[in-house]
Amino acid sequence: MHQRKSVTTNSTFSIDEVDGDLPDESTNLPFDHKQENGNGKYIKDVVYGGLDGIITTFAIVSGVAGAKLSVSVVLILGLANLLADGFSMAVGNYMGTQSELEFERKERKRAEQRIDHHRNEEKSELRRIYQKKGFHGDDLERVVSVITSDKELWINTKMIEDFHILPSDSESPLTAAIVTFVSFFLAGSIPLVTFLLAIPFPAILSSAFEITIILTGLSIFLLGFLKGHVTDVDRWQSGFYMLLTGGAAAFVAYYVGFYLREFQY
Repeated sequence: MHQRKSVTTNSTFSIDEVDGDLPDESTNLPFDHKQENGNGKYIKDVVYGGLDGIITTFAIVSGVAGAKLSVSVVLILGLANLLADGFSMAVGNYMGTQSELEFERKERKRAEQRIDHHRNEEKSELRRIYQKKGFHGDDLERVVSVITSDKELWINTKMIEDFHILPSDSESPLTAAIVTFVSFFLAGSIPLVTFLLAIPFPAILSSAFEITIILTGLSIFLLGFLKGHVTDVDRWQSGFYMLLTGGAAAFVAYYVGFYLREFQY
């Protein structure tokens, strides 16, 4: 039986017309994955920055509402949180992403040096890896030959099989930080929208907190839904879970403010 198997990575190749059946595990070769394209690689920064922004700001708004403080206090504390906590998250993401890239570059260099200076040993090791995956005979030699004929592919394979590091798509630490801050700020502004509108339209002030609860709840659910898409879990469950988490944070903050309001001077 002849079977055609195509494998894609940063370097593209195909194993065509291999005699005999390839083992089932061959459909899950470590370098058989789609690279994230465009800005899709930053979606995690959008989701987590947005979730943190809206939940923390809503918790502050809830605490202030529970303490029955003025609109100006809500806006001052809310905006201070958006700028300070958003900047902190952005810096943390920048440093974390930069550290990941530096570590990957170091390990990639180590893999390249091993291939350059110990080629035969690395080739034998690669053969053993694919023997364990179920390749034998001509199929095994064909796979090893194709991988070792492309240095970048060989390095990528070693990174995954030996170091358990999936080659990244070079996410920019600065871009990741900016995306995190913008997402945090925009999503975190949602709980403040009603109170901002209450300045030119005082009539809505009496129901500002209730409107904020509805707007924020919907936004948290949508971000949780998107988080489920990113993490490949049930989206509805993720949405309701984040809604429950955000609600719990707001509940605690509201009643802390409510019971501590007697200490106002």
